[in-house]
Amino acid sequence: MTGYASFTGPVAFSRAGSQGVFIELKTLNTRFFEAVVKLPSNLSSLELPITKLLQEKLIRGRVYFNLRLDNKAGSIESIEPS
Repeated sequence: MTGYASFTGPVAFSRAGSQGVFIELKTLNTRFFEAVVKLPSNLSSLELPITKLLQEKLIRGRVYFNLRLDNKAGSIESIEPS
């Protein structure tokens, strides 16, 4: 259950065009589920939906999710995780 993954690259958004994104996911084996989600302030409304998606997929463990945006291309006002 312990693991690490990261992604750096462009992601296409319907309204904001293409944005540079860095996503990092770390997990540690624990008995219960606990998520630590770090997002830019303009995306803070996504913390609960991301936590729910992580819990559905991972069930248990301590999960660290970090997302950073490269704001050179503009800003993102709303995103829906799927």
